[in-house]
Formats: sequence, structure tokens, C-alpha cells
Amino acid sequence: MSVLARPDLVDLRALTDTWRIRRDTEGLPMIPGRRGNVSAHDLTTLCVDVHGRHYLLKLLRALPAGWRCHQVGDDEANLLAPLADLDLACRMVRAYRRRRLSEEHKVRLLAAGHPFSSRRHESSERVSDLESTIRLVGAP
Repeated sequence: MSVLARPDLVDLRALTDTWRIRRDTEGLPMIPGRRGNVSAHDLTTLCVDVHGRHYLLKLLRALPAGWRCHQVGDDEANLLAPLADLDLACRMVRAYRRRRLSEEHKVRLLAAGHPFSSRRHESSERVSDLESTIRLVGAP
């Protein structure tokens, strides 16, 4: 299920290009981190899922303005935050940053003869090479 199929949720990909965005078990986008994750709650609110007992106690004592506790457990909590605090929420859960090649690094790779491409593209090339090999071996 994509965000396009859920018009009641904000599109995280449109909000940021700094943080790594993955899909959760329901297929909805979320930003994973070392201490939890950030996902969309509705069109104006983010859900910040925080893990870790000691960190959680410090965080709950000093919640930023506009943040609300949604569910609080012994060692985890779901907090609701405004969209404007996306970067703060990602820093709180120590979210993973999206990897980007700088222009300088791209030039050095091309000069060294190493073309840069996404891993997904490379793996699809390997699958197509394997399929063509299977066709050649299986052909009479």
C-alpha cells in the first residue's frame, strides 16, 4: 500500500531528502533510526516511536513544545509531533541519513573508470544476465 492510496497520511518523501525512508510491515513509509522510528500519523502530525528506558525517561521529562504523549510503556513510547519538527524527531531517534555522492566524488569515480549506480540497478542487471544464461543453456 502506498501513501497515494492513503490520502489521510502526509507523504514523508515530499518532506525530506535528508533521511533514509523505508517501508514498514504495512507498506507505509517510515524513517528508521537507532532508538526508534518516525512515521506519519495524519496530515499534520508525525508519530515518533522511541525505544530505550533510560533515554525515554530523559525525553519525557523535557518534551518539546507541541509534542504529546500518545502511548507510554515501560521502555518505549509513541509521541505525536508537528510536521515542522521532522528534523528534531529524526535526531531524537538517531535516524539514518540518506547516502548521497557529492559531485566531487562522482567526478573521481568516473575518472577512475568506476561507474556509479544504485545497487537495485546492478542487481537487476545480474538477474537479466542470469536469465539469458539459463535460456542459452536450456535451448536445444
